[in-house]
Amino acid sequence: MLVDASVCRSFAVIGWTPYLLQIGGGSILVADGVHGRHPDDPGELRSIHSALQRHADQADPGSGLASRALAAVHSLEQLLALTQDQLTVLTLSQDEFEFAVRLQSRRPEDRECGTRSAPGHGGLMVASRHPSLSRPAGRWLSPATTKTPLPCGTP
Repeated sequence: MLVDASVCRSFAVIGWTPYLLQIGGGSILVADGVHGRHPDDPGELRSIHSALQRHADQADPGSGLASRALAAVHSLEQLLALTQDQLTVLTLSQDEFEFAVRLQSRRPEDRECGTRSAPGHGGLMVASRHPSLSRPAGRWLSPATTKTPLPCGTP
């Protein structure tokens, strides 16, 4: 299941990361930027962790606010400590990136290609797995969520 930073945060801070994993079939998929591909990479989840840690540090020791903030920090650390199979970072391929740039273009001829797609496919594209990850392609995404646009210029 592909989730954004707010969903990860919400499940993590109340200690429900195991339930999120269960809902996702044992794997949580996030976009590059929500979580970094490498331990030193910045990401939204690390920023949220830092903000919660600052909040805990600034609260009065022993207060309810400090306790809740520390519990949230601990729970988010558990999420960040998941293995690559459990917390997988997805990135765009070069073709997907170029397609996304065209969709955001102000030129009508660039954006027009995103409105024509195969029936029932909505003109969306799926992010590809980063090449450094070893899980076979196709295993992480159900056919019901796979979207493949037709190339620009296709009637």
